[in-house]
Formats: sequence, structure tokens, C-alpha cells
Amino acid sequence: MSGKARLSKTILEMKFMKKTKEKVLKAEESQETGSMYSSEITQKMLSGSNFIAEPSYVHCEGLMIGRFSFGGMNPELERLMEKEQAGKINEHMEEQKQMIKDVSDDKMALHYTKVQKALSNKYAAKERKFHGTRDGRIQKKPWKQQNPKF
Repeated sequence: MSGKARLSKTILEMKFMKKTKEKVLKAEESQETGSMYSSEITQKMLSGSNFIAEPSYVHCEGLMIGRFSFGGMNPELERLMEKEQAGKINEHMEEQKQMIKDVSDDKMALHYTKVQKALSNKYAAKERKFHGTRDGRIQKKPWKQQNPKF
């Protein structure tokens, strides 16, 4: 017998004790079923569910949709699946071919340095023109005093 005090059957039969009677019966049933299947029920089964909630649908993007056949149960459907898989592989191969480099890294680096030199020379010329000399120093022109005409 458990450590809890139990109510007698006559008290539980009274009208105002209906809800308490239902609670007591439910607790007794759960205790009986727990004792019957205690060897088969694990703590994981009691504590949580088998479902995992994901906030994103990214996991569903790669799933295959439609009917399936395994082990030769529907040969026509299996042939269709094989054709679909072959088409996907061909698309993947075409994408890989497009990704192959047309210009080597050395040629690209050489071209980039030439372009960079050309641009730097262009802006250096403009800067020299702004400052008035080739070496970039500002030339001061002598100030000429004008004779005022009175």
C-alpha cells in the first residue's frame, strides 16, 4: 500500500465527490498499466515524443516526390525513376563543364596587373596636371603686382 491516505468507497460514491472519484480511478488504472508493461516501456517513451520540430523547411528541399517502387514490384515506375536520375546526373555534369576555367590564373593575374598599371598611370597624369608639375610638386608662380589705374 502506498504512503498516501486513501478515501473510502462510500465517500467516493457521494455526488460532490464525482470528480475526485474519476481522478482516483484514473490514477489506479495508470498505475496498473505501468506495472503490467514496466519491462517494455522505457523512460524515453514516457518522457518525450518521437517528433523533432524544425523551424526551417530546408531539409525537405532534396526529398523525392511521387510514387516509388522497390525490388521490381513496379518495373515501369522503376524505369521512369532511372531515367529521371540519369537526367539529373547529366544536368550536374553540364554544370561542372560550365565551371571549368577558360583563362588560367596566371593569365588573369597578368591581365589584372596591366589594367591596374594603366589606371594608376591615368589618374597619376590627372593628378600631375592638377598640381602643375610632372613630379607632383606644386609650382608657385610669382605674384605680379598690377599697377592700379587711377
